[in-house]
Amino acid sequence: MTWLGHGKVSGNKITFSESLPLPEGTEVTVRVETAPAEPYSSSADGDDTDFYSLAFFGMWADNPEMEDSAAGTQLAVPRPN
Repeated sequence: MTWLGHGKVSGNKITFSESLPLPEGTEVTVRVETAPAEPYSSSADGDDTDFYSLAFFGMWADNPEMEDSAAGTQLAVPRPN
């Protein structure tokens, strides 16, 4: 099972905003990453121009295989005979 959530560190404990879907005493493997200072959120007025200015928008624009993006996805997925 894999679960991803966010929590806050207090001393040597992490408190999650929601309860974990695991029985008490379950052994787990933990990977800790610090959260970004300001996570992206859509603006209240619907102006998402800052989101669209991120580097990954348009990065495939000059790729000829992406002229038909649906056909481009078929190129990446091998099909059984």
